[in-house]
Amino acid sequence: MKWDRKFYLKISLVVYFIWAIVFEAVGWYATTLPARDFTTDIDRQIPLIPAFVWPYVLCYVFPLLPLFVVKDWHRFNRALLSIILANLSAFVLYLIMPIAFPRPVLGETLYLSVCSRSYTGLIFILAQTSCQVSM
Repeated sequence: MKWDRKFYLKISLVVYFIWAIVFEAVGWYATTLPARDFTTDIDRQIPLIPAFVWPYVLCYVFPLLPLFVVKDWHRFNRALLSIILANLSAFVLYLIMPIAFPRPVLGETLYLSVCSRSYTGLIFILAQTSCQVSM
């Protein structure tokens, strides 16, 4: 890796770590607030397809992908700033209007155990009533 990539890798890891802490703090605080359920009949008809758990899990490593493809670091800075601002606005909106929704009953397959782990907090430790929107 060039010096630039190493520098931005460190910056990205620090931002990601801070984001995870803020995500947790907002989620924990939101569990103390009254939540709303916006689930519709159409939502209830959508099945849980176990194979789609993997793209969801990959979203946790996706923020590091630009480090390997970006050549213009100014654009990387702008993208990082826009991600930070989008997340801050989402956190504020989530605190103003916390949501909750019923989680499906999960089976014992590998796919569903990965999904179950994210529900129970192996990836992020959120209480069952909090359904903070992933960004």
